Amino acid sequence: MSTKFIQSIKSIFRLKTLVLILSLVLVSSQIASADFCSGLSGEFGGFIECSEEFTSFSKFQGGLEAPSADGYDATLTQATDARTFVKNIANFALGFLGLAAVLIIIYSGFLYVTSAVNSDATETAKNNIKYSVIGIFIILGSFAFVNTILTAPGGGAAGGAGGGAGQSDSTNAQQLANYNTAANEIKVMTRDLIKAYERA
Repeated sequence: MSTKFIQSIKSIFRLKTLVLILSLVLVSSQIASADFCSGLSGEFGGFIECSEEFTSFSKFQGGLEAPSADGYDATLTQATDARTFVKNIANFALGFLGLAAVLIIIYSGFLYVTSAVNSDATETAKNNIKYSVIGIFIILGSFAFVNTILTAPGGGAAGGAGGGAGQSDSTNAQQLANYNTAANEIKVMTRDLIKAYERA
């Protein structure tokens, strides 16, 4: 048999397996939420008891309270709003992906150096390095995008770019003043640089 045929059979098998697993998860979650406690204590000889007041995730009604910071490290509880929490999680994930890309570049460099005779391995190592560098650029762009969007000033209670109802107008005014100050400093430095080149 040809390798294309075998690969197509494998991909069809993977797809059908994925569909089967997803359908089993959906069906079993409905069955489990319908009758979770019946016979549970009998199966374990009374060791495990189950309350009939079982709450499933799909039928949960009620509010969520923020956990107390007591007993936790300060770094775990420093995020006081969802925006900061999401930014911290995204930055951690992007940092992990960046580390993985750098490790792939190091490994591919090692393969490139050690496989100077084998042209196929050399090409594979070159492609790995190329794709890792592209991945690093995508990660850096994602990092900039996430941090720009999530730290953008909101528009007060009405929303805006970030919808930050918790940010006050004084915070937005301070950010605007900081931006204008930085823009003016860049303008002055640019003029000084142009004058220096005109004199020379």
